[in-house]
Amino acid sequence: MIGESQTELLFSFSQNATPVFVGMIVGALFAGVLTITGHKTLFGIHGEVLGLMVNLLICVAGSFLVPVSSQYKREAEELTALKIEV
Repeated sequence: MIGESQTELLFSFSQNATPVFVGMIVGALFAGVLTITGHKTLFGIHGEVLGLMVNLLICVAGSFLVPVSSQYKREAEELTALKIEV
């Protein structure tokens, strides 16, 4: 059975849609600007890979910084709870 601290850890890794969307936009813009300006690589790494790294960084950091609503927590707890009827 999942304890209270394990449930909080589970919710700390859940992603909110906002940081994911912002990460996609910023990563795509970063890669697009590098491509348009003619910089195919930066420090030997392709611009598209750098854009993906920016996307990943924003998604992970944003998931920890943006709070999860109490309604989302309740819904997730209800979906993941084991209900055993005897």
